[in-house]
Amino acid sequence: MYSKKAIILAALALSASAASAASAVSASIGVATTIGTLSVNQTVVSGSSSLSDGAELETTSVPTEVRLASGTDLRLATRSAGSFYSDHVLLDHGALRVGHFNGLTVNAAQLQISSDESGSQAIVRINKKTVEVASLGGAVNVMDSGMLTRVEAGTKMSFQQSGAQPAAQPATQTGAAAAPTKHIPGDVKTAYWIIGGLAVGGLVVGLLAANQGKSPFHGQ
Repeated sequence: MYSKKAIILAALALSASAASAASAVSASIGVATTIGTLSVNQTVVSGSSSLSDGAELETTSVPTEVRLASGTDLRLATRSAGSFYSDHVLLDHGALRVGHFNGLTVNAAQLQISSDESGSQAIVRINKKTVEVASLGGAVNVMDSGMLTRVEAGTKMSFQQSGAQPAAQPATQTGAAAAPTKHIPGDVKTAYWIIGGLAVGGLVVGLLAANQGKSPFHGQ
């Protein structure tokens, strides 16, 4: 026969274990999935991986799909890296596609990219001296040191990174060191942008861009 004290201790241990498991589940902010391998917190994984708040992801030759618990879908392009949180992403380098912002903010260099429209879709790409923001649907807000620039649907803008030599800025432009707005043209080079270069659209985005006749980074 077990003593009363032993039974109580066993019950407490089970309770603590259950609480720990519940905490681990609740700490997950989403799932990353790839058809190859990716680095999660500097550990190489294949297939899919559950993400904790602040998870650091880095891709090589294959992009990674990220599904957040909030419902936001993201695609981290090839040769890109960033830290993922429940309500924001810190893009370190490369490119990121956001499908439906749902309150998410993307931080790239000194910029904060968000949208008042939950269904807005955009691509953010960091180059050596600039950050490019292209809207695939819905208006996107870009904040730079408290100054706001709106990137309308079907357009792309380039912003100088802090410390880089400023680009010419039109007098009517609201926001810091933003290059002129470029409307997204449609031509056969759309397919090349999807397959190469950015490598962030994938099949779904490719179909979207082809149907809409848009190539956010055409002409770069």
